[in-house]
Amino acid sequence: TRGESPRVRRPPDPIDQLLALAPAARGIASFFCPGGAWRAACALRRGTRIFLVTGFAVGPGMAESDGPPGAALLGRALQRLGKSVTYVIGPATLPLLEAALKELGAPAEIKTFPDGEPASLAARRLLAALVPTHLVAVETPGRAKDGDYWSARGESIAAWNARLDELFLRRSARITTVGIGDGGNEIGMGNVRQRLLRLGARARKIA
Repeated sequence: TRGESPRVRRPPDPIDQLLALAPAARGIASFFCPGGAWRAACALRRGTRIFLVTGFAVGPGMAESDGPPGAALLGRALQRLGKSVTYVIGPATLPLLEAALKELGAPAEIKTFPDGEPASLAARRLLAALVPTHLVAVETPGRAKDGDYWSARGESIAAWNARLDELFLRRSARITTVGIGDGGNEIGMGNVRQRLLRLGARARKIA
């Protein structure tokens, strides 16, 4: 979490232990940030207008199914706390997100990142129009050091994903950001890049 006050010392959090579990052996415990969930919750509680950015396509029209339901649950919780929530997604994510929101019975404002417009301009336009206080990325690909977007297998997925990380790159310093990921190739994982580099050649490529 960026833009927050210094860390508060707290006893071990059982939620941390759950988040660090890695049944798929993807090495989450190696780059997991203890206390991150608590700091993110504190940050979001102070928010008023929140962008939830989600979606990770691994092929044409093939979006992963973990990010959108998680974002929908988080969005419903934030709405119940009186926050204004806007979902920002790529086209491939829309059916999954709509299905999750329908199941939850949660009203939603959804913005699909437009095709045919430079991503930097689209990001600036959305930020200027809605003026979010917080940006939250939930399982959304972030560009690697080489500028490409990589799957956990080390395959380029740039052709199927909107450049949603432009929102985070073009934001003002006043906007707090939160990144949620499990593979190291998602928006926000640059914060733990040095830990990822120790996990092997593929991790170094996609980090």
